[in-house]
Amino acid sequence: MGCQIGLLLGFYTFVLGVFTFLWYAVYRAFAEHDNPVAHAVILASVITFAFIILTSVVTMVFTTIIREGQRKIMENGGPANESEN
Repeated sequence: MGCQIGLLLGFYTFVLGVFTFLWYAVYRAFAEHDNPVAHAVILASVITFAFIILTSVVTMVFTTIIREGQRKIMENGGPANESEN
């Protein structure tokens, strides 16, 4: 179960990095009065929306995996009997 939580936290770190990169590009476009400001805003908005959907799906999948793993451990008599399968 620790592996799944670690993978989920790693994915969240990756998504945070993507958001930071995109919105920093938008900030720089406004700060430097670049012409492609509209393109940067549209691109960042679309990618942000896509990553929010992806993050929610990954969270739901990992939550289900963790819940099912906990249920299976409890059905087998607890963590001490987990390796008997």
